[in-house]
Amino acid sequence: VVLVGVVHAIKNQLDFLRQTVPLLRDRVPRLRVALVGDFAPERESYAAECEAAVRAAGLSEVVTFAGYQAHPERYYQAADLSVLVSQYEGLPRCMAESLACGTPMISFALPSTAEFLTEQALGSVVPHGNYRALADEIERFSLDGQRRLAMRERAAEVARAAFDPDKSVAGYLRAYERLSVRNGPTRW
Repeated sequence: VVLVGVVHAIKNQLDFLRQTVPLLRDRVPRLRVALVGDFAPERESYAAECEAAVRAAGLSEVVTFAGYQAHPERYYQAADLSVLVSQYEGLPRCMAESLACGTPMISFALPSTAEFLTEQALGSVVPHGNYRALADEIERFSLDGQRRLAMRERAAEVARAAFDPDKSVAGYLRAYERLSVRNGPTRW
């Protein structure tokens, strides 16, 4: 399992480490969790709390703080699953990156996550803050290799179609043109 993003309270890794990972340790014996993103426990109290929580729960063999990585795609590609537990997000960049790498995702209910993960069958969405449901879904996912493979095969294809920069810019231009025609020229 990989979580990509700066280790910060907004990204909510501490609650994931305290509430989900201990539930999974015994239920998913092969479990390994990598947190990829800026990590400075010597300077940042939240990062230090995350590190201390892992030690206190005896999870040091399960959880790795990989820190900043110039090529996070390597972590996505090596993982069976990525997880998103942020307090809030807009369109989560880590979701787009994960799918582009062919890695399914399980996420708390955040904007756009159901549209891509559930409706496109590229992962799952659980109620925000429900760490037990998150653990249950990760366990189900770990037991269903066919489901993982099917999602992995579609993920990059859907990401290319949905997040291609040229298509996105063209879509915005079409939307602006429709608005401009409908509403007349805009004066700034």
